[in-house]
Amino acid sequence: MKFYTPEEIKEAKDLYESYIKTHHEDALENATVYVSREFDGDNNVASFYLGIEDATGTDTGSGLDERHEGKAALETYYVSETQNSNSIRKVEKIKVKSLTAAKRHATRNQVYQGTVLTIFSEIDENGYGTREISSKDTGFSNRNEWT
Repeated sequence: MKFYTPEEIKEAKDLYESYIKTHHEDALENATVYVSREFDGDNNVASFYLGIEDATGTDTGSGLDERHEGKAALETYYVSETQNSNSIRKVEKIKVKSLTAAKRHATRNQVYQGTVLTIFSEIDENGYGTREISSKDTGFSNRNEWT
């Protein structure tokens, strides 16, 4: 079983808070993000929960909560959204449980219609993806699915 370090919890909280501010800005009005940790018998963080609470410390019931289980290690992927399949762009680093979760993240965070979403497993020293794992052309092609 994987246990979470304080740095991993902080990074997950920061990513969660950034996502909420970007996509659900009204959810944090008069509210804050909180972390609830669950420990094993040796005082290791086995899982944690991210949610939104109001000024009284009560969960707002926003439905935007995330639970992070300690059963699977988080994997690092790099996501880019480009104008077409021949374009390049610096990538966004994400940590998720699986490639499926990375695809879900990329699709949900797509900014423009008709772009190409690409997931990489490695980047170069300049921040560009070098080893493509999967891509999805959301334009007017026949390839509007992950490959």
